Amino acid sequence: VTQKSLSYEVNPTPSCWSLDCDKPNNYHAKQSCNDPVASSWNILGVESMERFLEGDRNVGTVLETNYGHQYLQHASDYFVSAIATDPICARAHINLGLVYMEQGKHQSAIHHATTAIKIDPNEARYYAIRSLMYEIIEFDKERIEDMVKALSLDK
Repeated sequence: VTQKSLSYEVNPTPSCWSLDCDKPNNYHAKQSCNDPVASSWNILGVESMERFLEGDRNVGTVLETNYGHQYLQHASDYFVSAIATDPICARAHINLGLVYMEQGKHQSAIHHATTAIKIDPNEARYYAIRSLMYEIIEFDKERIEDMVKALSLDK
């Protein structure tokens, strides 16, 4: 996923750090949490975010725009439920952070990305995602530090 005009664009042929590039873009986002109920909430959130992204590209009316944003709110609610069920589900935290970035809640987004990193400090993708969050709010020093960390973990 990449930021484009205040929404996220799905790249059908992503270049990524793992051998899973042939799988759907949100393969890693849908990976389960330790708790099966939290996993279900996380998957529902990812699917709602996907519906938001699909609808956001073809928006022609205000009504459709508001309808698309309902999917975004649903995604947020599902990720919050996943975290309430399993507070140490890093994937739900990073996913909620992405939703918050889309909603313009930058500090909350960075908070959840940071929480995901504290839970799973060896996951390069979390640093890369937080680096993109820092880029959006123009925190260049932090962005560079996170990208360097992501690249060092990718070795």
